Amino acid sequence: MRKNKAIACSVTAILAVASVEVLANVSAQETGTQELRDDTREDILDGYQILTRHHPGMHNPFDPGFGERLMHARDGALLAADSVNTEADRFLAVQIINRSLSDGHARIQTAFNGSIGEWPGFRTAWRGDGLYVTLSTQPNPTRGSKLLSCEGQPAMELIEEQVFRAFGRPNEAGQW
Repeated sequence: MRKNKAIACSVTAILAVASVEVLANVSAQETGTQELRDDTREDILDGYQILTRHHPGMHNPFDPGFGERLMHARDGALLAADSVNTEADRFLAVQIINRSLSDGHARIQTAFNGSIGEWPGFRTAWRGDGLYVTLSTQPNPTRGSKLLSCEGQPAMELIEEQVFRAFGRPNEAGQW
């Protein structure tokens, strides 16, 4: 009996650290917008099915809400899929599941080699109480400046809205 228990724990551990990858080699230039949206929906639904069948969270007595969170994550991603126009949109729609679950060891990933945003000409790093400029290719902001806002929107709100919408776990200090 003890040996079987160890095997079950090993299988669970392997599944817990496995990434779910749904790779597609579809290019926005090669397909129409509707086909890109359909492919996105298919990737989301396939990823959802894989997670429901194989993720140990579905059977974790200490996390009884996992299945419901996964379902809501799927629904949010499917809603975003309806607005997909580019490969970047497709990538971000799929990331909604990952962001919603905030699960460090299970994720759905699509192939994407493009850029999502424009570089503002400077880099920042979180230091203590905020974001500080660590590199700038322009006269302003200068290195060491604290980033307060971007285009009139408070920087913290913008990051939560734009960055954490698809990536990371904003409730973990280390993610900032």
